[in-house]
Amino acid sequence: MQDLSYPSRGLKLNWTVASAGSVSNAIPEDAGAIGDMRADDAADFAGLEASIREKIRKHFIPDTSVDVRFERLYPPMSLRQQSLPIAEYAQRIYSEYGGKLSIATKSPGAGTDAAFAALKTDAPILEGMGLRMYGAHSNEDEYVVISSIEPRLYLSTRLIIDFSLGRTASK
Repeated sequence: MQDLSYPSRGLKLNWTVASAGSVSNAIPEDAGAIGDMRADDAADFAGLEASIREKIRKHFIPDTSVDVRFERLYPPMSLRQQSLPIAEYAQRIYSEYGGKLSIATKSPGAGTDAAFAALKTDAPILEGMGLRMYGAHSNEDEYVVISSIEPRLYLSTRLIIDFSLGRTASK
């Protein structure tokens, strides 16, 4: 199951959980593994699933079987051109407060709740504008950088006010 990721295309497969057996001196009766797939394009999920199904058809150990189940928990969210002017507007607002925002034009390959909104609209969607934090989804301590709270609240508030007053990125 190696060599199934293509990071240049935004397709990643990481095996994140594995388990087998209960004692060190016996071949396990069964084993399991959980993988995490990320993609920028939903069609890549189907291609990766087909590749995995093809690989498990080949049995290296006689009298064994391999089953696979796929759950698509987060849809892909690729770059939306209509979001760039809004992101640039957010950059200008944040710089008024002395902050610097980066605009990612390439997917970081992460799952995001914003992708669910992207399924329902063609409107601009911004992601990654929350508090600065570290250690997310890891075994390390996860924490928020306290000094990021006020600037991010300023940014969110200004965006809400400006857009509710009809100010847009193009004005």
